[in-house]
Amino acid sequence: MPALEPFGFVPMIDVPRAAGFVAVVVATWLAAGWARLAGRLRIGDARKINHAMVLVGGAAWFSDSMRRIDEASCIAAVVSLFLLILLACRFPRLGPFRYIFAGYARPEDAPHEALHVWVSWAAAIGGLLALELLAGPVVARQGALMLGVADALGEPIGSRFGRRWFHVPNLVRGRRARRSMEGSLAVACGAALVLTWCLPAEGVETAAAVLLGGLAMAGVEAASPHGLDNLTMPLGGAAYIWAAERLILA
Repeated sequence: MPALEPFGFVPMIDVPRAAGFVAVVVATWLAAGWARLAGRLRIGDARKINHAMVLVGGAAWFSDSMRRIDEASCIAAVVSLFLLILLACRFPRLGPFRYIFAGYARPEDAPHEALHVWVSWAAAIGGLLALELLAGPVVARQGALMLGVADALGEPIGSRFGRRWFHVPNLVRGRRARRSMEGSLAVACGAALVLTWCLPAEGVETAAAVLLGGLAMAGVEAASPHGLDNLTMPLGGAAYIWAAERLILA
């Protein structure tokens, strides 16, 4: 059942649980940002450490789908983190916000680094919240894992080993972003790993569904405009899992 009920009713929030998750994530952000500014992490690595911490960490931290308070607490924690991201984008050189921003902002997005940071966050929240409200916490968690694992592998692998590049649309008119075939292969492998975890059946049908789904999600990520893959990956991943469970593995 979705955490947010009609008519404005919102379940109580487990404040210590939500605050604990926010604290762990922020500590990770600060460490990754410091390491990136110190030259010890590439920006792709710092971004995806942060990325996976929020999504995979959130799926594990708020893991009891039967407790509606976990759903409300997760939403409260993510909204709090998004507000911190907005502050970091507004004050990218102020105190600890400097490290948060450094762990997310790509130099190649200049002078629109802040735009890409907060829009990609808003896209992810919008997609996952839509899954939560329309299909429930289990499906939302599947979307979060698809984004947190599959998408998180593409950038660090592509930046290190990318040799075959292609361009995708950018949020900023007149500019294009590039992705690599090697990064897309990493996305396919990550998506296949998530599908192996999420799909219930075993055998040849499951193996085929996992392989096909990995390739499909790599295609979704590759075709998505720069920054909006945070929306298309969870929605596409959840939709594929739903279809595989009902059609391929029926």
